[in-house]
Formats: sequence, structure tokens, C-alpha cells
Amino acid sequence: MINFDQITVIDDFLPKEQFEKISSLVMNASENRFPFYIQKDVADHDETVGPWSWYATHTFFIEDEVHCIHFPIIKELFLNKFRNELNVMSGLIRARANFYPWTPDVRQHNWHTDYPHLRNNAALFSLNTCDGYTTFKDAGKVDSVANRIVFFNAHHEHCSSTTSNSYGRYNINFNFL
Repeated sequence: MINFDQITVIDDFLPKEQFEKISSLVMNASENRFPFYIQKDVADHDETVGPWSWYATHTFFIEDEVHCIHFPIIKELFLNKFRNELNVMSGLIRARANFYPWTPDVRQHNWHTDYPHLRNNAALFSLNTCDGYTTFKDAGKVDSVANRIVFFNAHHEHCSSTTSNSYGRYNINFNFL
């Protein structure tokens, strides 16, 4: 049972075959057909500026619109499970892949909440294992481990990081009702 008053971590969230399907797609393992788009700041417009304070995103779904031809895979692997098996989602707000770049030392981004004007929950699915992480202000750090998902109340302050031991840190972020 998922309790959104706390952080819930689930390892080996997807069966191996499904995990390989989504990770190879997003991380461009076989074909270079999954574009990412550079974002100048990670958490807010007042973020500390530096050559590391950027990330890239690929939006699958936002504001009631599908934005990607790969959305059916997201629906099949995640959304059906969120709705039918875990019973944690009634509606999707956003689904987005994130790429955080390599830096010589792990750098942490600013604290933020997701959709502060809207009561919502979140899930963060890690596509690769690296020394990057997500930190929750009141609950500590959750390491980036491939096939790990973290469920949390999107109003819990949290922040992301870069990685220093992998080409990049890849994850998929979900915000939902």
C-alpha cells in the first residue's frame, strides 16, 4: 500500500523485459530516436547559475495532451499499474523523462515542489544506477537505482542532482491525482 504522507521506495518495479524496453528507448541504447530538449534551469528561474545547472526533458504527456508517439508504452508499463494494481492514480497531470548531465562532482539543484497550486502526488522512476539522487527535505536521500520507483506527495520539498560516475542520470517523473 502506498502512503503519500511518507516516501515509498519500490525496487525492481518492472519485470526485467519491461524495464529493458523503457530504459533502452529513453537512454537511446539501440537507436537514436528519443530526443531530449535542454532546459536552462532545473527547479526554478532563480536557480544558482553554473555550467551544471541545466537538464534535458522529453514530455510524454502534459495538461491533458499526449506529446509523444511513445506515450502508449508509458501507459502500458506505468499508468495501468498505477491505476489498476496500486490504485494510486485517478488522473495524469504530467509524464516526463529527465536527463541530468555528468559533472566532476555530484551537484544538487534547488529545493522545489511540483505543481504547488494543485494537490497532487508524484512518482520518480530511475532508468539507470549512478551516484545521483533525489533528496527530500524531511525524509533524506533516495539513490538513483535502475528500476527503482519512489512515490511521494508532490508538495514534499525535494531536489534532484547530477551524477559524477555515469554519462548522465535518467529518470521518468510522473505527477498525478
